[in-house]
Amino acid sequence: MAATAEAGPPASQRPLSPDELARIDAWWRAANYLSVGQIYLLDNPLLTEPLRLEHVKPRLLGHWGTTPGLNFVYVHMNRVIVRDELERVVADGLTEAELERGKGHLEGSLVLGMEDTSGRMTRLGKSELTFGEILSVDEVIRRVDAVTDADVRAVAKEVLGTGPRALALIGPFDDDGFSQYLS
Repeated sequence: MAATAEAGPPASQRPLSPDELARIDAWWRAANYLSVGQIYLLDNPLLTEPLRLEHVKPRLLGHWGTTPGLNFVYVHMNRVIVRDELERVVADGLTEAELERGKGHLEGSLVLGMEDTSGRMTRLGKSELTFGEILSVDEVIRRVDAVTDADVRAVAKEVLGTGPRALALIGPFDDDGFSQYLS
């Protein structure tokens, strides 16, 4: 299933839609719920059984009075940062430092992921799925090193541009479990 985004002014110049406001509110309420659990509960955070005294911490860690306000700031700042960064990458690409940091992260993850048999087998499977063949570590690193800002910009425009967007979810969802994200 794919959701489409309307072309128009940049997201930073549009007011929030009712759907965006509803998602922000849902995120904020979920963050507050998790915060209450972290501050007050030792056990049973999902309230899968009736709350009992032994579920509650004998000594609280945190202050509920500041948490909703901080969560409110976090939800809006995260939204603005992600929105602005996506628009910047589509328009301007990455800086040389960002590109090098990204390459270093990929290469480091590749090498660290080879510390055990499971990691090595996962790398082989990913190589087969991604490239249709098993590539040596040196070849993968060579391909990562060959990525340019122009490559990143082209992919960003194709994937993050104003055209249709797709959403992929992995998990045990029923048909209605993710339809809210496709509007």
